[in-house]
Order: sequence, then C-alpha cells, then structure tokens
Amino acid sequence: MRHEDGSGSGGRERLKKLRLEVAGQVRIPDAWGEEGRLKDWADCSAFGRSFVPVGVVSARKALIEEFLQRASEAG
Repeated sequence: MRHEDGSGSGGRERLKKLRLEVAGQVRIPDAWGEEGRLKDWADCSAFGRSFVPVGVVSARKALIEEFLQRASEAG
C-alpha cells in the first residue's frame, strides 16, 4: 500500500515504526496486581468446548469409559 508521502508502509510497517518510536519510553511493570485473575481468564475450557466437534468429544468419552472399565476389571 502506497501513501501520499511515497512510503509503502502497511499495517506491519506502521506497527514496527511505532514500536521503534516508543522503545524505552513505555514502562512495563513486573507485576500489575491482578495476576490472580489471569487463571480465570485463561481457563477457557467451557468456551473452547463449543469449537470441538461432537465426534471428538464422543470419542474422548468412549476412551475414558473404556479405560475406567479396564481399570476396574484389573483391580
């Protein structure tokens, strides 16, 4: 993409330019005080389940049931 100034800067180039411009000017803290919430946010298993095909879930359940059955028979 060409701009009026003749530069061919697309989104990636603009982001790279911005990153270079603010380098050393932006402070990133080691801790932000809300780390405990990350686990809640990162645990998206309920959300992710909606993307898993039903056949995969059924196969997984069947494998678990088979494993549990063999384990109970063994001991």
